[in-house]
Amino acid sequence: MALQWLIDGNNLLHQVPSLKTSAPRHAIAPLAQLAELIDAYCRRQNRRAHLLFDGPARKLPGSYARISVSFSNERTADEKIIRRLNQKGASKRWIVISDDREILAAAQKSGVTHQKATHFGRRITGSSPDGPSKPAAKTPEKRSDYKVSDQEVDRMLLLLKLREEDDN
Repeated sequence: MALQWLIDGNNLLHQVPSLKTSAPRHAIAPLAQLAELIDAYCRRQNRRAHLLFDGPARKLPGSYARISVSFSNERTADEKIIRRLNQKGASKRWIVISDDREILAAAQKSGVTHQKATHFGRRITGSSPDGPSKPAAKTPEKRSDYKVSDQEVDRMLLLLKLREEDDN
């Protein structure tokens, strides 16, 4: 069984600029949007994730094939995540995603792989070099009807010659 991402939801929410909102603290829409982003990323990466948010249990709209979502209720999400990290076999089950120092320290102590939420947020939104797969760039079509003038060839040769002189 592949390792699952254990994600500090509120922490990650603040790392995704497109989801930053002036909505009330317990608004559902940004949480659902983050869940959708993570679910799509999990499908592309063939992974599963557990997304844990602070606060009372709520039902997010939509359905998610690759993630489970829960809320911390009377505790904090940080406490619940740390509790999971301290369970036997956690290092064989989880990769924790958070920027919270206590969570990262608990992960390190438990031998659980961890990733910063700032980096993970860039990956799920595609703003990181190792982010979601992007479609391959279109290969330009060959044009057999394109003619290069003698003037253009001379100009290119001159530029190449100048470049060689600069390199020496």
